[in-house]
Formats: sequence, C-alpha cells, structure tokens
Amino acid sequence: MADVTLDFPKLMNEAFYPSLHWKGRYLVEHGGAGSGKSHFIAEMCLLRIITELHHNIAVFRKVAKTLRKSCFKLISDKIHDWGLISLFKILKSDMTITYLPNGNELWFIGMDDQEKLKSIERVTSAWMEEASEFNREDFEQIDLRLRG
Repeated sequence: MADVTLDFPKLMNEAFYPSLHWKGRYLVEHGGAGSGKSHFIAEMCLLRIITELHHNIAVFRKVAKTLRKSCFKLISDKIHDWGLISLFKILKSDMTITYLPNGNELWFIGMDDQEKLKSIERVTSAWMEEASEFNREDFEQIDLRLRG
C-alpha cells in the first residue's frame, strides 16, 4: 500500500468521532440539514478504503441521477482537497472510484433500477444517502448485498 500520511481526525468533524469506532452492522447518523453527516460518511468511506484491505463500498441513493451531483461529487472533491488525486482512479462515466494502491472501490448505485442490483457482489459496506427516501424493500435488497 502507498504511504498516505493524513491526520484523519483533524480532517473530520469531531461530533462524529464516536462513529469511527462503530463495530455494529448498521450505523445511523442523525442531525439536521448542514450538520455534516454526509461529509463525515464520505470521509469515513475514504478512510476505510485507504487504510483497510478488501473493501467495496456501495453508495446508494433512491434515484441514480442524483448521485453524480451529491455523493460522487462530494467524495471526488474530498480526494482533491486531501491532495490524493494521484492515488485514485475516478471514472465519471460509470461512477466508480478506485484506490489504486490496494484496489478498494466505491460504487455509486441508484435504487431506481432494481435489475442492476442483482449483479452486485462483494460489497463490504453500504452508504444509504437520504435514507428517508428508501422503503423497506430497498433496505432489504441492499442488506442482502452486504455479504463481504
């Protein structure tokens, strides 16, 4: 793995520090608009794919079209802001981000096409952005993919 020297706690909102050590299956972040939930989850996803091995993180939104300007842009911007662009392959066309030193990936998937979910394998973590937009069936389909 490449030697990435970042002081992650200084880059993250301290209100969410306890979540960094969460070991349960589900983590639900609470807070109002602008509280930093999405920023923290994006940072946590990057931290995991940089510092741990064998991760494929799927980022879900109810409608695929909204991913490009929200989660995908947020994570891409963080990679640039942290000065790590040379360590990542960012494919805008299929909205995937790969950390080159270890091959870990982030996949951005809309729940508006359930057929695409059937081919997803080896997901180790999932981020459901705007979880209130999802229904129980969506959650169950995502949960089924978390076998990694």
